[in-house]
Amino acid sequence: MIVVDASVAIKFVVAEPGSEEALAYVTSQELLVAPDWMLVEAANALFNKVETDALTRVQARANFDALPDFFGHLYPTMDLLDEATRLSFDLRHAVYDCLYLALAMRERTAVVTADREFVKAAKRGGLEPHVALLRWEQP
Repeated sequence: MIVVDASVAIKFVVAEPGSEEALAYVTSQELLVAPDWMLVEAANALFNKVETDALTRVQARANFDALPDFFGHLYPTMDLLDEATRLSFDLRHAVYDCLYLALAMRERTAVVTADREFVKAAKRGGLEPHVALLRWEQP
């Protein structure tokens, strides 16, 4: 099992740098999970892509509709919020990222993310085993 945050999940449905590496998780034998909050973040990312003319509304909607199919389970955010809030205060990092970290810690696994600042915050807090940075060739 591996936790996937929205920065990686969006790469499942939109071709962008790192998509090939993100899709490798889909074809692996790992069960992909996330807090249900991931859908909110992904919807916002798709909205931003429509606003910048990177996607049409029709494409964004189709991508959003496809996203849950990549996951074996989406966990209720409310069940993770207390721990995520504590982590947010401890790490001095955004609570919405800490939702993924709380889930990874609860399930004794790691969250894969494309967010370098999130990884740095988790490492500063001694939580390196629970985060993995998605890596790809950057020009």
